[in-house]
Amino acid sequence: MIQNRDHVKGVPDLFYAQRVEMLAFDGKIEISGDAMEMRHSEVRLPTKTQA
Repeated sequence: MIQNRDHVKGVPDLFYAQRVEMLAFDGKIEISGDAMEMRHSEVRLPTKTQA
């Protein structure tokens, strides 16, 4: 993530992991695994359409 040119300096990776969890909770994305262990998780767009 540090090599990403859009990475904001001073924002810890924990912030991004928590944001991923929030987006998953809201149904915006799906996560498999533990967001806090980013290298052991997968994120994708939802497979089901929300009604």
